[in-house]
Amino acid sequence: MDGNKAAIRLTLDDGTDLSDKVNPRLVSLSLTEKRGEEADSLEITLHNHDGQLAPPRKGTMLQLAMGWEKGTDVTVGMVAKGRFKVDEVERSGPPDIVSSRARAADLAGSYRERRRKIWKDTTLGAILTAESV
Repeated sequence: MDGNKAAIRLTLDDGTDLSDKVNPRLVSLSLTEKRGEEADSLEITLHNHDGQLAPPRKGTMLQLAMGWEKGTDVTVGMVAKGRFKVDEVERSGPPDIVSSRARAADLAGSYRERRRKIWKDTTLGAILTAESV
């Protein structure tokens, strides 16, 4: 991918895209994807040299997608990496830095419950688009 650079899209659960505010301030981003019972984790470090950054509050739900920036095309092949709930926010400096740590959202809720459903006389397409899957 010569000439390309990494790109991220960070959005709130309501669809508000934070990328224009986050990307110019990005110091580091670390995504740790885990197997089994452990939750994936996300850590974002941003500089706040002008004091204009409002750090996320604990409990804020974020969605992360990652891809590539290629020329004038903002994103190529963005891949959704999941929903994360902010559980820690730390400020340090100077220079002023804001670090946010988040864990994969809702791993303890109904998402982790085993479910069983049987389909008869239907198509794979109908199963995949069923709302109650």
